[in-house]
Amino acid sequence: MADVRYAQATRIYPGTDAPAVDALDLHIADGEFMVLVGPSGSGKTTALRMLAGLEEVDAGAVFIGDRDVTDAPPKERDVSMVFQNYALYPYLTVAANIANPVTAARPTASSLPAKRLPTRNATSPASADARASPTISTLRRATTRATYRC
Repeated sequence: MADVRYAQATRIYPGTDAPAVDALDLHIADGEFMVLVGPSGSGKTTALRMLAGLEEVDAGAVFIGDRDVTDAPPKERDVSMVFQNYALYPYLTVAANIANPVTAARPTASSLPAKRLPTRNATSPASADARASPTISTLRRATTRATYRC
């Protein structure tokens, strides 16, 4: 791995006046974990494509380690990108949107075998069909619904 540095890196697409990325100054240290977050059209993908050599840098420079790769072709940069398709749910809070992939990865109630919790003694007058214990899958559904209320 190596440091990545943008030095006043700018990208203006042909036919537009406003830059997609305007004088980006950013230093990412070797081994550092960094996340680009912003609304659509804020230049996140363009900045990454500039680093990979898939977009031209109109002004400024991009460095990988001590090497200026501004004009280097993509194959000489040894950079790759993977984008994840995501969806935001406007009815959820920010925290719930961030937690959604984690909670979605949990097994669903239908994918787990249904088991019954122990019931009361069948000879007891207190045990009737209405008082039978709920299944574990019913409890899981209730827990899942409560999780999404965060």
